[in-house]
Amino acid sequence: MNELFGKYKLLITLWTIFLIGSVEASHIRGGEITWRCAPNGGWIFTFKIYGECGSTVVNQFETALTQQLQLQNYPTVGAATNITVTRISRQDISPKCWNPTWEWRCTPNNQPPFNGQNPQCPPQFTPCNWNGQSYGAVAEFVYESQPIMLSGTPPAQGWMVSWNVCCRNNSINIVGASGQNAWFRSVMLPKPNLAGTGFMNATTCYDNSPQFLEPPVVVICAGAPQIYSPLSFDKDLDPVQYALANGLGNNGNPMTWATGFSATQPFPTNAPNGPTTIDPSTGNITINQIGNINEGNYLLVIEVTSFCGGVPIARIYRDVQISIVNCQKIPNNPPNSAPSLTISPSGNLNYTLVGNNLTVFATAKDTIQFNLLAQDVDLNPLPPTMIPAMPQQITFFAAGGQVGANLTDTNNCDFPPCAVMHPGPGQATYTNPVNNAIKFFWRTDCNHLSSNSLCGITGLNEYVFTLRMSDNYCPSPAISIATVKVIINASTADSARFHCVNRINANGQYELNWTPPQDTGYNFNYYIIYGSPSPAGPYVPLDTLYGWSTNTYTTQPLTPASGWSFYIGTNMGCNYVSVSDTLQAIELNLAVNPPTSGQYALLNWNDVKVNNPSGKSFKIWAEIPHGSGNWVKLDSTTLLNYTDTVNACGDTVAFQIRTEPDSGSTCIFTSNIELGYFSDISNTDTMSIIYVTVVNDKAQIDFLPSSSGDVVVYYLLNGDPFTNTWSIVDTILINDPLPHIWQGSNAGNQIEYFKVISADSCGNFSDDIPVIWHNTLLLNYILRVCEGTNTLYWNRYEGWGADLIGYEVYADINSPILGFLPNQLMYSGSALDTFFVQTSFEEGADYCYRVEAIHSNGLRSVSQITCMNPGVLIPSSLMYIPYTEVKNDAIHLEFFYDGTADISEYILQRGHSATGPYYEIVRWPHGQNPPFRHTFTDTKVDLNQSYFYRVVGINNCDTIGAVSNHARNIVAKARPLRSDQNVVNWNPYTQFDGGVLQYQILRKVGEFGGWQLLPANITGTDTSYIDDISYFDGRENIFCYKILALEGTNTLPLPPGFGPFVSTSNEVCVHQKVKMFVPNAIRPGSPILENRVFGVQARYLDFTRFSMQIFNRWGQLMFETDDPAQAWDGTYRGQEAPPGVYTYIIRYATPGDLDQEERGSFTLIR
Repeated sequence: MNELFGKYKLLITLWTIFLIGSVEASHIRGGEITWRCAPNGGWIFTFKIYGECGSTVVNQFETALTQQLQLQNYPTVGAATNITVTRISRQDISPKCWNPTWEWRCTPNNQPPFNGQNPQCPPQFTPCNWNGQSYGAVAEFVYESQPIMLSGTPPAQGWMVSWNVCCRNNSINIVGASGQNAWFRSVMLPKPNLAGTGFMNATTCYDNSPQFLEPPVVVICAGAPQIYSPLSFDKDLDPVQYALANGLGNNGNPMTWATGFSATQPFPTNAPNGPTTIDPSTGNITINQIGNINEGNYLLVIEVTSFCGGVPIARIYRDVQISIVNCQKIPNNPPNSAPSLTISPSGNLNYTLVGNNLTVFATAKDTIQFNLLAQDVDLNPLPPTMIPAMPQQITFFAAGGQVGANLTDTNNCDFPPCAVMHPGPGQATYTNPVNNAIKFFWRTDCNHLSSNSLCGITGLNEYVFTLRMSDNYCPSPAISIATVKVIINASTADSARFHCVNRINANGQYELNWTPPQDTGYNFNYYIIYGSPSPAGPYVPLDTLYGWSTNTYTTQPLTPASGWSFYIGTNMGCNYVSVSDTLQAIELNLAVNPPTSGQYALLNWNDVKVNNPSGKSFKIWAEIPHGSGNWVKLDSTTLLNYTDTVNACGDTVAFQIRTEPDSGSTCIFTSNIELGYFSDISNTDTMSIIYVTVVNDKAQIDFLPSSSGDVVVYYLLNGDPFTNTWSIVDTILINDPLPHIWQGSNAGNQIEYFKVISADSCGNFSDDIPVIWHNTLLLNYILRVCEGTNTLYWNRYEGWGADLIGYEVYADINSPILGFLPNQLMYSGSALDTFFVQTSFEEGADYCYRVEAIHSNGLRSVSQITCMNPGVLIPSSLMYIPYTEVKNDAIHLEFFYDGTADISEYILQRGHSATGPYYEIVRWPHGQNPPFRHTFTDTKVDLNQSYFYRVVGINNCDTIGAVSNHARNIVAKARPLRSDQNVVNWNPYTQFDGGVLQYQILRKVGEFGGWQLLPANITGTDTSYIDDISYFDGRENIFCYKILALEGTNTLPLPPGFGPFVSTSNEVCVHQKVKMFVPNAIRPGSPILENRVFGVQARYLDFTRFSMQIFNRWGQLMFETDDPAQAWDGTYRGQEAPPGVYTYIIRYATPGDLDQEERGSFTLIR
């Protein structure tokens, strides 16, 4: 430790060694830091750095044999410790292709010192235009520490291992990358101590971090999607998860991504490019670079996290620049696509294949085989013409901890035997043109299980293989990746299915029976029989059985002889032991109660499963008397106790508990045999009646048979529960069918009450006092013909208590119209209801009634059936006055009625209010033929007054049987307004069945005009309307109106062809008075025609009674006319009259009105 960190533990950073300027890019392309465990328990740290060949900074790594890593937060949070790493290798990792002159490479001859060379372009083989960049000439330098001894537990944020230098290479996707430090890191997190508590101490190395098995791809060609795989592996087989992360710059802070880029989208996504995706389980990255990109460097940071017990314990980062270039800058270089892959599994294992991802579910010792075929029909240019004609070579590479050395060594991998891969038929190597076929073979074994027990993974492991096919396209080959995940389980055989423990005798010998586990035989090793005299153990091996098909075993006599429990261990496959359920022999205990005169056997026993309930049904067997061999099954129960009322009148009885066999087995559990002496002196049955009902006027009784097992006969008791007097009226033998009908019953005429008792083989009667009595239902009625009612009433059903939920009344109706209608529900009531009043009947129909009491579980008790023809009055279902119509100075109305009702006559009444009083005005008889209607014209009315009409129906009992709606005539009133408008008002029409849908207004102009419907939208609630008449020419001054009320949808059972209806009001007229305009000045020379003459403009004028005279100031008549259309033009006898004031006299009249005169003056202006 002291040798490692030095005397003063100085913190030395790389810039103190290289003195690299802070504003000049270092040409470092990336780096990564990982660690692994040394045999001595120390920690070995590996640092890899990637740089552009030929750069000044990278060439300094030729002489820099050591570097300093920082272990931050060690030994305490905020502290840091240096770790010295020494260079162990260096190599050119530039992409290789078919034409060395078209490669990026490090010269000379790929040996250090490295100088970068770009692809040379024909025909002169001069450097192509790569924008002054050496994208693909990259070298890898690997540094490694000696085993480092650490102590303590990493804090929650972990120990960060880091290295940094100024400055990063330019990157298109990072803002100011050349001004940022290249900061590479990994994080060691605390690892749970699954064998104890807390976290593991780093004193002994406990974790190998994930490793990257291949150098990164540093150049890809634009124009087609690319698959990039980090080819990582965790030697401990810890579960890993992949993600894309931020790169760190100055002071270890995340750098700023350029617009359009992010950690998860580090490559262009502008159309037609697609998003970059990463598979979190395989790490495969799809880079959808199709076109329209900026050629250059792009930063990509891959985060790999390993887990233990679901907790992250390590994070490593590959921080690398990938150059996306236009590979077709090389003249005649055709476009290229990656090889296509086909995976063909063989064998009968469980395979899941999604795209190029294969998942195999196997059992240790299974053989995994599949074929991988790569195909690439792209052609490389063929010198010297450089025409694409040379097939591309496809090269196979595999990575994974279980890949054998050189792909063929079965022993040189993490956990031998290793997976091997061989070239397919006709291939000698792993490189082949056009088609490259590979055969994968791996024989798994027991040591492939439980290799990660420190993380709680036992009997199961997961292995990942990354299989790569790359072509030899220049300057950067295209790559396709297939990922194979193999999940290995322990033996798939089940444990033995342990069926039963059968007690053979009282000497401690038991027979065990089981079904062997599902197995082909090669996974099975042997059975071990374990036993213990106590269910809590300890259990000791009793015997070992080597035959897989063995399914029974009989023990030697065991001591003690009772109380034994057993389980069967099955040793399979890789020495994994699978254990059966633990089963216990049944131990029966018997107590006789009362001890001196036994009537009850109190039995209890243990369950057959030790660790959880068996759910078995236990059969109680008895031998009565003991020694007779007469064993009978008394009952079954899932409980562990049972009380039997013993049917013995002074005998010794033997008891035993048995079970039914399991499915697929014939063996059963049998308990020990227990004996007891019993003398039966009482019958403790309490009988329970289910229901009592009436069938054909006889009482029918159903009850629960006795469960005691010792009943030979039942007795039916009938009596009076209110005086508690009961008598046996019938005998019911044990085998008689139930329910039972008492033939001596008179339940059609009376209420009958019942109890049931039992008698046992010793002549003991059960007690009747605790028996709940039940009774029959008796239905009665009271018929009131003139009231139109039939009251049905019944007694309460007793015996069900709160479970009585109600009653229903049914009738079988024999209808003269519809025929026989059975089971018509007439009424449904509560448990408290005991009567029903029927008010609706079909004339001439016969009714047979019954009432049913209803139990909450659906049971019913039914009364006797009572039949009758009620003969009650049929009420009217229709009494309707549909409208009133004012016509010929009278009010006309119509009335509809129900022809089937028992009504003898109808009285039409009139009143002045809806609430009356009403006065008779006419009587109508009840007609016998349809349509059932009457009409009436009421002439003794004042049409300016509103009346209310109704019809009263007198039934056959000389009482009022029904009353109709009331109908009201509509009274319209109207008056003129000073403007050219008339206002019309009316009272609302009431009691249409369908309500007033709307009102309409009819209007006629003049005394002899025709009626026209106004185009007005008047609702059913309006009672006024203003009529604008200004558009008429004014010759007519009389306007008459009628109001129509339109009925909405009528739902009454009217005869066909009637309704909906319209009510019509009286006719009301408005007389408009003359409206006349006279000017106060004229100007004969005015440009406005109307201002040149003096005349009148009049509406509603009687033209036969008009005259106009005009005088000058001296009273001289200047103009005279009797034509209202003629006007004075300001002249007299052909000469212009002088300007000044003139007077006029106008005589006029409204048609039908008195003459009127108007005098005034006006001014003549010249």
